[in-house]
Amino acid sequence: MHSPNRLFSAIVSVGLFALLLAPEAQGVPLKRDRVEVFQLKSVTKKRRFELAPIFSVSLNDNFVQLLNVGGGFTYHISEGIAFDLRAFYAIPLLTGLVGQMREAGANALLRANATGASNDKFNPAVSRPRFYGMGHFVWSPLIGKFAVGKTVVDFDVYLFAGGGVIASNLPGGKLVITPGASFGAGGRLLLTQWLTMRFEIQDILYSQQLTGDGGKVNVLTNNVLFSVGLGFMFPLKPVYTNDGEPR
Repeated sequence: MHSPNRLFSAIVSVGLFALLLAPEAQGVPLKRDRVEVFQLKSVTKKRRFELAPIFSVSLNDNFVQLLNVGGGFTYHISEGIAFDLRAFYAIPLLTGLVGQMREAGANALLRANATGASNDKFNPAVSRPRFYGMGHFVWSPLIGKFAVGKTVVDFDVYLFAGGGVIASNLPGGKLVITPGASFGAGGRLLLTQWLTMRFEIQDILYSQQLTGDGGKVNVLTNNVLFSVGLGFMFPLKPVYTNDGEPR
């Protein structure tokens, strides 16, 4: 005759064995029922370079609207660190405010002559850049993804700072090249393995020496630009090692 303790132990063992077999008996794998919330990035930037045509407009000059056309080259050392080079050709356009102030006799927009009188030549002394050439250190403190329907889009937010040269037309048409500083922030959408879209706010600071009837004066200028660009990542389809690192 079996003791009560042995009988109880046998019942518990059979019950546990049945619980372990139940999911497999129903054809439902345990691990497949889990949803991986934190997934790996679908697109990597590490050890890839990016070529991007860029278009920008100035935001902070009421008298001269700058339209800039150019391009950029970015090398991504890692997912968060990169270096970039960019160049723009600037097209300065006078705004309607210039004509209004001329008609109103606003001498602040007119070049003064030796007698103190003003003439009809508009002198946008610090607002006629024609070319920018810049290099930057780029840091991405925020990297993430979001869903649009069933599509998952990777993105990053980045800061950049650096310097370069600015070529400007001074009054009289003289072309002067001066050094300058540049910094800003942007966001990048990684639309596919090789196509990106980015948006930036950039501030360019530089000093100009102007010569007028009153002598020479140094003027600190800053141009704030809003930029939009499409980027093409190379290699187009990176090859990865077993550890998930691009070769």
